[in-house]
Amino acid sequence: MVDAADWALFGKNGGDSTSLAVMIARAATEKGKNSKNK
Repeated sequence: MVDAADWALFGKNGGDSTSLAVMIARAATEKGKNSKNK
């Protein structure tokens, strides 16, 4: 068990995991769907 992990999610495939990672990153950086990397 990882002490720092508060929760865990499981996905059906890599796309689910990637979508979740992007959603969490956007929430953490407070950026929306229309933001671009410069």
